Amino acid sequence: FAINSPGGENPQLVASSEATEIGRPAPPEVRDVLARSIPYHGKDRDNVIITLPLRDRNGDTVAALKVVMKSFPGQTERNALARALPFAKRIESRFQSLKDLVE
Repeated sequence: FAINSPGGENPQLVASSEATEIGRPAPPEVRDVLARSIPYHGKDRDNVIITLPLRDRNGDTVAALKVVMKSFPGQTERNALARALPFAKRIESRFQSLKDLVE
């Protein structure tokens, strides 16, 4: 996932399944999720990709989480979002602020 840096400029990746991506600038769709606090939906050949805002205890977006899941016949944006939301909620329940998230 990516975090919003102080001032909201230059968000960067802080966790990834690819170790070489950590520390790189966040891609444009992630920066938009951080800026506008709205989820993104994408697809590739076999997967559905949902990028969600992570909010602190005050409801402020402090990070973005990208969830990649296998797609299935009849997969819609709505049910993909419903499948991804529990991951975001579980992470949000484990921190209260950006500081807690990165430590």
